[in-house]
Amino acid sequence: MCQAGALNTCDTHTWHTIISNEGNWKATLQVINQMEHAWFTDQSCSRIHSLGVSPMNLAQFGFGFDSQADFDVAYTLTLVQDKNPATSHFTSKACVFVITAKGPANPDVAVNSYHGAKCDWKVVKGKGEDFYVG
Repeated sequence: MCQAGALNTCDTHTWHTIISNEGNWKATLQVINQMEHAWFTDQSCSRIHSLGVSPMNLAQFGFGFDSQADFDVAYTLTLVQDKNPATSHFTSKACVFVITAKGPANPDVAVNSYHGAKCDWKVVKGKGEDFYVG
C-alpha cells in the first residue's frame, strides 16, 4: 500500500495527511506496539515524532516498519489545539487516533475526541489515511 513517486523513497509503508479545518494543532506520533520495528518520517525522510498543522499548513508523515514487524504493530496520533493563553486549565480541543490494521490495506482506527473537537479520518486508496481535526 505504498504511494508511488517521491514520497515512497523514504522506505515507508503508508503516507498520511493531517488536515486542520480550524486552528493550529500540535501532532504527536507514538508507536505503542513493536516499537523497535516501526517509525515515522517527514517528506525529507527524517525520523519524526511531532508535527505542526494549521488550516494553511497541512502536515504529512510516513509510517514505516521493518521485516520483524507484523500487523500487531499499532500507533497513536494525538492532536491538541494550541492553547488559548487566557485559559488557565486544560480545555484545549484534542483528538486521539489509535491506528492499527486488520491486514493489508485494511486499517482499524479508533477515534476519541475531547473538549468539542471534531476528529475524523478516511482511507486514501493506495496511500494510507487522511486525518481531519477541527
